[in-house]
Amino acid sequence: MVMAVFRRLNFRFNPVFRFVLSLTLLNLLSAPAGQCQEESTFALHVGTLLKKAGESPLKDQTVLIEGGLIASILPGFHTFDDNPALEIIDLRQAFVMPGLIDTHVHLSTDHRPESTLSVVKSSSAELAIIVARNAESILMAGFTTVMDLGNGWRQHEQAVYAVRDAISQGALPGPEILAAGSPIAAHGFARTGRFNDAVEFAGGPEGTCQGPESCRYQVLEQLYRGADFINVYPTGSLLQQPSPQQTLTNDELSAIAETADLAGVKVIADGGNSPVGAAGINRAIEYGFDIIDTVTFPDNATFRLLNRNDGYFAPHVYALEAAVGDTPETLEKGSMGWLPRSILEQLYALKQQTPSALVGYREKSKLILASDSGVFPHGDNGNELLAYSKLGITPADTLAAATINAATAFGIEARTGHIAPGLEADLVAFRESPLENMGIVAHPELVISDGRIFYMGKH
Repeated sequence: MVMAVFRRLNFRFNPVFRFVLSLTLLNLLSAPAGQCQEESTFALHVGTLLKKAGESPLKDQTVLIEGGLIASILPGFHTFDDNPALEIIDLRQAFVMPGLIDTHVHLSTDHRPESTLSVVKSSSAELAIIVARNAESILMAGFTTVMDLGNGWRQHEQAVYAVRDAISQGALPGPEILAAGSPIAAHGFARTGRFNDAVEFAGGPEGTCQGPESCRYQVLEQLYRGADFINVYPTGSLLQQPSPQQTLTNDELSAIAETADLAGVKVIADGGNSPVGAAGINRAIEYGFDIIDTVTFPDNATFRLLNRNDGYFAPHVYALEAAVGDTPETLEKGSMGWLPRSILEQLYALKQQTPSALVGYREKSKLILASDSGVFPHGDNGNELLAYSKLGITPADTLAAATINAATAFGIEARTGHIAPGLEADLVAFRESPLENMGIVAHPELVISDGRIFYMGKH
């Protein structure tokens, strides 16, 4: 009920912007990379079907899709002789599974240095073009749902919300987008401080708070403007020195968690990527945050607390691999090689450590896929699954992190994240089974999102 009210309010937010932006997108965007078929009734003949990660795949199945939803799953290859006009797509040589979910992307930015100037150079409409193209690239990589974690600038959140709504209405190709809007942070720790005081004063950042009531207000403000969940920076950052272990007080963390819970939305503690940051992450877990994100430096208590509170861990593996080169001499060869040498050296040092994803996995914490695309090119999100596999995380657990675990962490498992009658028709097909060859996730053959078919290749 609360979120329904917020949604109605958000629909009325800046209708002129919505109208103009819709016209801009529809006229300027290029044609989709793959062919798209509008939502309809059709069937799939599937050679191997993984209904839910962790379960055994089924052979020779028929999946009937009606009105964007999965209508039924039948053993064998049904021909529907009573409905000769029904389209049947031949996937008898394919492996079909739930559409992938990436719980950490930044759709309005990318890895190039000029992207950092978008906060002062780009309008919301210009950014929406970028968001739409990035969203389509991720969809074509097999991801049917993504979570945008925001970056603290109003024009960026407006662009993401507009594209999210256009995709939901079927006006643009892309995955379902859940968006955080602007992350909530203490003054001075919003990770946007790259400009002089005059620019900072004129442009933001959004989402900062001071005191419990201010932080409570910021949660409600984000939801009013259109956020689907709440992202919080409770610690310092590797890119900001000094980096304190906790940037929000205990009372502020408690107020944020309580307000989000009353509104029925998930709240994320995004941080812990400096050696002292575990304390702030641990405190957020104790106050009821649902998900911890990044956490490059957990301590001995972090995963014990997370497991006790039935929380989820969203680490980034591939982003760190891609950001810097593989040797001290080639630091600038990574996707973020334009950063200052001192930062690249810190990233390289992190790259040599045991990834926190593996530490959490060994501690039996529930992992959810969170690539942090934007640090590397959007569309390469599948490399995060391959990075999991290289760490020794089993294929079944890797696929679970990218489907059912991610859906459950964000409370959307009743409509996506697995394949069952009544759920949204979000599916991806591969030539081979990722359970046997995880590298195949970089090459989807077909993507179905909300019952719309996107052809990637020939079958």
